[in-house]
Amino acid sequence: SATDALGRTRSFLRDPKTRGIIGLTARDASTMTFTLNTFLQPTQTKDRRNRITNVGYDTKGNPLTVTRAAGTPASLTPDPRPRHPEPCEGSKGARAS
Repeated sequence: SATDALGRTRSFLRDPKTRGIIGLTARDASTMTFTLNTFLQPTQTKDRRNRITNVGYDTKGNPLTVTRAAGTPASLTPDPRPRHPEPCEGSKGARAS
């Protein structure tokens, strides 16, 4: 925990087994909670306004879905293709058309 010059304290709550952060109390006494998976990634976050966000992961630990409080999922699909920038026109090694 940390206390500022006005005497307000911010503290973290850790899981006793994994030591992952599962809670936060802000200086204004509001709280956040986190549910973690076995890789200590947050699967559910309850923010200071009690809004819940859920995150789903693939087997490699990449986020796949994020569902926010409104219930609308945002799909996050990792692109497995390597990124190779195309050479600029007129640069060395540029392909002829």
